[in-house]
Amino acid sequence: MAAVLARAPPRPARGAAKGTSVELEQGMLDELLLVCTFVGTRKVNDDESDVESFVRGEDCVAWLQDLQRALRRDDGDARAVRTTVGAWDVLRSKLLPLAEQSGNDLVATRTLCKIFVLLTMPLSEKCHQALAARPDPVKDKMRNGEALKKRQLLREAAERQARQLIEARMAFAERPKVLRGLLRMFEGARKPRERRSSNDDADVELALTLLRNLVAPLPHTSDRNERDAGSSLDALVKALSDELVLDTVADLCSASSKRENRHWGLVLVEVLAPLLAQHKPADIAQTEVLSQKKSERASTRKDVDDRLERALLSRDEAAVEKDLQKRKALDDASKRPVGGGALSRARDREKAARTLAFASRHHRFGTCLRVTPAGSEDSKLVAGTRALLSRETVKGDGDLTLHSKTAAQRRRPVFVAPHKVGAVRKAGRRKKRDEEEDDEPHRDELSDDDHDEDWGQGRQQDEVLRVTTVTRRGVAADDAREAVSTLVLRLARHGAGRLLDRVKHELRTDSAAVQKRDAHYFFCLAEWLLAWRRERAAVLSRRLSRAAREGSSSEDFSESVFFPRSLLKLVDVFTVKSCLDDLSRAKDRKQRLEVERSASLYREILRALEALQHGDRDSRKDRSRLAKKEVPPDETCSAVASGMLDKVFFAPEAADPLPTLLRDWKGGQHTKRYACDLVEILHATTKIMDSHKHGNSQEYLRKILKPVQTLDIYGALLEAFSSNAPAINHFVYAFLRRGAQCPFEGMTD
Repeated sequence: MAAVLARAPPRPARGAAKGTSVELEQGMLDELLLVCTFVGTRKVNDDESDVESFVRGEDCVAWLQDLQRALRRDDGDARAVRTTVGAWDVLRSKLLPLAEQSGNDLVATRTLCKIFVLLTMPLSEKCHQALAARPDPVKDKMRNGEALKKRQLLREAAERQARQLIEARMAFAERPKVLRGLLRMFEGARKPRERRSSNDDADVELALTLLRNLVAPLPHTSDRNERDAGSSLDALVKALSDELVLDTVADLCSASSKRENRHWGLVLVEVLAPLLAQHKPADIAQTEVLSQKKSERASTRKDVDDRLERALLSRDEAAVEKDLQKRKALDDASKRPVGGGALSRARDREKAARTLAFASRHHRFGTCLRVTPAGSEDSKLVAGTRALLSRETVKGDGDLTLHSKTAAQRRRPVFVAPHKVGAVRKAGRRKKRDEEEDDEPHRDELSDDDHDEDWGQGRQQDEVLRVTTVTRRGVAADDAREAVSTLVLRLARHGAGRLLDRVKHELRTDSAAVQKRDAHYFFCLAEWLLAWRRERAAVLSRRLSRAAREGSSSEDFSESVFFPRSLLKLVDVFTVKSCLDDLSRAKDRKQRLEVERSASLYREILRALEALQHGDRDSRKDRSRLAKKEVPPDETCSAVASGMLDKVFFAPEAADPLPTLLRDWKGGQHTKRYACDLVEILHATTKIMDSHKHGNSQEYLRKILKPVQTLDIYGALLEAFSSNAPAINHFVYAFLRRGAQCPFEGMTD
């Protein structure tokens, strides 16, 4: 097993010793061609048309072992052997069909799995650096031509490897029987410790390593590759869910607390962290509610069909007509895509561009015009004179309607104080709230695509694993989200807590099995789970609010539903201290991407501690209303959160990192997402200061305002006010409002 996963090959292949050449010698090519030929062949008809059958070659396992040795001798950066095998399409045409036939041959399955691991290994660090490098004319003049040629060759090799990894993922998604045969590698995990051999442990770790390679995030080389990578991941996740591979992974997480399974914890984190990080937490949280609505709609449709059948038998025409209308409404609702679909969204945008968004008391002149057609009492507000002079269409009835989208975009938006937005929206929905559904997808503070905009130098973002903020779309995206949602719900019940305990023990004791990126995967998994908890709590709060208005509900809305107890492992002393230490270490080493990643985790930890301390205040009001009595927050959770907040903010050696992070901000070097994280951290911190008995929000605000970088961040966000998410604009407005109410007398530089 150690030989398979070795990162340093014992002997480089001929023609790839220097790490830059992607062409093999003729002798090496002949050997590869011989090996790939005698592995097996497709069975063809007389008319040379392929059929779905594969004939194994004689001594097939021996030839597979030769191929495995050739791949192990390949160079770790250029990977000329793997590129050649990928160009010949050996994986799709021979290896995967052979794996389908070798389901009962454990030796062949094990050898094929080792070859799959070698073919799907992620790109090396030098390849990532070559893809991230940007042309620098000044430095390129100082380099010789040979160095520039090597860098260009390595970059081209990295692009080919990235494309082949996408094709390999697609090939596995198209062969679900291969994934079903992968379950045989997990049979050793079901054996008790006294009956388990070393080969059983090696098989489980080998299968987990293959899953890690298949779900690993791929570097961004082109828009086409990025789309294909997303669609291939969705298809692969759906296939893994259909073949019960994800359920097996969840069972391994639950069993990771046992002594005989402790060495699988780090590998499981390497599988789960990239898989979850490539799905937006808000989308996964919303999928659970949408699945419930689909099941409820299906049961309602069944009841309607039963009533319709009884009405037809009794010849009650009124009941038949009523049930037919209700069934038609249910069919229309089921055919309507979630979110309205692309055509509906385009229509809504065009309608919003053509419709006047606001009106004022100066509606008869200036930028607004009230038009009353001749012979009619109905009037209509349209764009004013300045907009009409640009482009307009005059209809026959005298109605002037603006048809210029650019003119509508030039209109200045009306500013509504963020703390009043909720009241305005509630007043507008008051008449329709009884019949309308409140389960629309939740838009969080990172739902805007502009939040991934890079305000600094252009650079590759693949160096540090980050949680995505982009909604995945595609043919299999909905099925993949449903599969991930089912997996996360199973983990939230019990598996996540046991897995996190095992991983934290390995990191705390500095185990020999810990590698460089294990802490990064742990931080990414912790951030994703906490973000998913927060988004799911927001979705459940809307359902709880509707149930409270109706006065009854059969669902469970207890405190443990809003904050699963297994996720309490993510706000303990070790996790908080590790996050703060990583922030300090990355800041000292000037590793900006790691600073941004740890800042996102710190933001989610603060949000989780705030929810624990007050018992999710938004949902607690509705729970009290539904239970018809005051529901206090959980005393144990509140005490744990208060104790942790005391250590962070109010201890003699407080570890609050926000002042240092704000002081180290430099324009042009950080992303907009990082600026939004800092703004939210400051907003959450001031709220904690307001509610704590030892806190003083005004004194803390005066401390934060001493470095001028604080105002630079808010100034940059104010410039992008129109493109920010609503939550970010609320945080900016709340800061300005607090600043206006804070006395600044006596402040010194």
